[in-house]
Amino acid sequence: MSPQNNLLVRLHKWASRQDENFVTEAFAHLIQHLIEEEPQAASGLLRSITNGFLGSNIAETRSVTVRTQIITGEGTPDLALFALDKLVYLEIKVESEATERQLRRYRELLSNSSYSETRLILLTRHVVSIESPEADYSHIRWHQIADWLENERLQYTFKTVSGFLVEQFLGLLGIKGMTMSQVTWELSGGIRALRNFLNMLEESAHVAGCKVQVRGNTRWSGVMLDGGNYSIAIYFDDPDRLIFETYKRRVRVDAAKELGIGYVFETDDKQGHGWAYELDLTSEGVHFYARPRSSQMQVLELFIRESMELVKKIELPPDQNGPDGERVEEDR
Repeated sequence: MSPQNNLLVRLHKWASRQDENFVTEAFAHLIQHLIEEEPQAASGLLRSITNGFLGSNIAETRSVTVRTQIITGEGTPDLALFALDKLVYLEIKVESEATERQLRRYRELLSNSSYSETRLILLTRHVVSIESPEADYSHIRWHQIADWLENERLQYTFKTVSGFLVEQFLGLLGIKGMTMSQVTWELSGGIRALRNFLNMLEESAHVAGCKVQVRGNTRWSGVMLDGGNYSIAIYFDDPDRLIFETYKRRVRVDAAKELGIGYVFETDDKQGHGWAYELDLTSEGVHFYARPRSSQMQVLELFIRESMELVKKIELPPDQNGPDGERVEEDR
């Protein structure tokens, strides 16, 4: 299925700064649906996720309740599975890292709960190693979740809605690069196209009067503008959107909202606010991929100029004191 026909992928682009919560809620919804509509498949999935702790039989599987964002006095576990006398906490990470302190705290919460049997599971994208006997957790990865879902889908004939939901969720994991799909011949062409786009973006930024540094990592690729005050990049989980964002600069929230375009977000350190503005490369008014190179350059240059003009109207002076005036750390 094309990413453009995937509801989760389309909705995900509006989950600004809530990536982890969005994926967690989608995962929780899928588990609960399978428990109610596909209990045999749900049993197999739960056995895989919990290493046999849950899902031993259909009766136990049907008793499982899925909840997210459990508020406790010592933190907020991402996802919890309640089953009769058993309780499982899943700490879910997409890009951020888990800490020993966080896992130890959740282990203590489980130990002090009223449930006789408990488990703590860490679900991440990458390999982690937290050597702490007090944490006492199991570790699984997102590509394993995708494999287990595929296995259950192959073993059973899912109902139409169930099959659709599984396909949608696997599509979301795929677009975010959290599955281990086969690398095909498209790799070489894609790399060349990305390099050409970055060259075009760099040149357009220079023409627009910006100082430019090409940057990127496994999540995004683009350029930093004017010494890192701003960035403009493509994120690999939604490559048809070009996003301009404040980086070291912060903005006046009221002024940013009065613009009526773009959106305000809280900075990662929770000490201020930034602003982002997006260009949909596939929209009818842009048709970026159908344009000749010179016209593509014009689109990028105009977008950068417009973004810079708008942000100048709403940003705080770099030397202004107070939470919204402090500079953002350079670690993206």
